Amino acid sequence: MMIVRPLKSNFKWLFLFGTLITLFSILISPPVSAVERVSATHTGSITLVHYNQYKGKRRGACIKMTPAIPTKNRWACVDMGMPLGKEVDALIREAFLHKLSCRIRVSSMLAGDMQGIDWIDCRHP
Repeated sequence: MMIVRPLKSNFKWLFLFGTLITLFSILISPPVSAVERVSATHTGSITLVHYNQYKGKRRGACIKMTPAIPTKNRWACVDMGMPLGKEVDALIREAFLHKLSCRIRVSSMLAGDMQGIDWIDCRHP
C-alpha cells in the first residue's frame, strides 16, 4: 500500500503566486479619482439648464436637479458625441419646461470636471 502525503511546499508556492498576481493586478490598474467612480441613478426635478461650449468641446445641456445630483459639483451634462445625444438633450429641455420628474444615470467624465449623463427617463409627477 502506498501512502500519499500532501506536498506542503506546493501550497506555499500557490499562495505566494496568488498573492503576487493580486498585487500585480492592483499595481497595473489605472488610478481613478473618487469623482470618476461615481455611477449613480438619481431621481428628481430639473431646476437649472445651462448651455455652453467648454474649451471647444461640443457639450449639450448641463443640468442641476432637486434633490441635488450626487456628484462633486452637483452638475451633470449631455455628451453630444454619444449616439442619442440630441434626443437626450431635447428630452432634458422638455422635462425642464414641463416640470417633469426625471431619473438619470451619471457615470462618465466629461470635459470641465462634469459628470456625463448616460441615460434619462422622465414622467409626469
